Amino acid sequence: MPSGTDLSRLSTDDIEATLDAIRDRRVVGPLTASRLSAAGVAVDVVAVASACGGLPADSIAPVLAAVLAERRRGRPGVELVWTGPEPSGATTRDTARVLEHLFRDARTEVLLAGFSFDHGATLFAKLHHAMVTRNVACDFFVDIPGDQQHVRAADEERLVSAHVAGFLAAHWPWRARPRFFYDPRRFDPTVYASIHAKCVVVDSRYAFVTSANFTDRGQTRNVEVGLLVDDAQLAGQLGGHLRRCAQQDIFRQVPTGWLPPLPSEDPP
Repeated sequence: MPSGTDLSRLSTDDIEATLDAIRDRRVVGPLTASRLSAAGVAVDVVAVASACGGLPADSIAPVLAAVLAERRRGRPGVELVWTGPEPSGATTRDTARVLEHLFRDARTEVLLAGFSFDHGATLFAKLHHAMVTRNVACDFFVDIPGDQQHVRAADEERLVSAHVAGFLAAHWPWRARPRFFYDPRRFDPTVYASIHAKCVVVDSRYAFVTSANFTDRGQTRNVEVGLLVDDAQLAGQLGGHLRRCAQQDIFRQVPTGWLPPLPSEDPP
């Protein structure tokens, strides 16, 4: 490594984003600030370029991977996930990047509960790809917003249908769809309840619990904190709890007949 190189001052998020860009071949050749900027890599390009000393991307990649592995060695199974301003050398992981990796790498199933959304299609593209290429099963446990005090049981189908249709139109433009579940207590005016949990379970192995919604504020501007746990027992317990709630009608599946027609084809 060139004299003066100090990878320890880079945040874990900067290292991870740079490594992703190298592996995806979005940046090749000497790792300079201009190349990183041109590739659209969301990092402190000056700091990354300085720390990497202008080495070729393929040469620096194993070093970056080793730094990430070393940072995680002391806390096996649990990682702190953060949205917000970070000091140099921060070892936290970025919320949006964690979600991207979880969706990209899913192999069997994804369970997602309780989030709000304002730019879901960007985040869900990799999850949709996992569904159609690896047959990953996907269940969304959604909260139905609105005035609970004056709602009636007769409004259930109309309000659930409208909410899911709005979600699909804004955040899920593809033909392959997740299953949707909701809390029917939402339609009891004497019970003030919502699905307020924010968690993702992937492959009965990873459990991600966070304060951050799937919104621009929650993913980029707010201060949000979460934990990503690589533990099959905990993930199985959380995922199994959600599934048992669905099996026992505590959470109710949205019937197919309540969903809008499938689009004629996927967007290009």
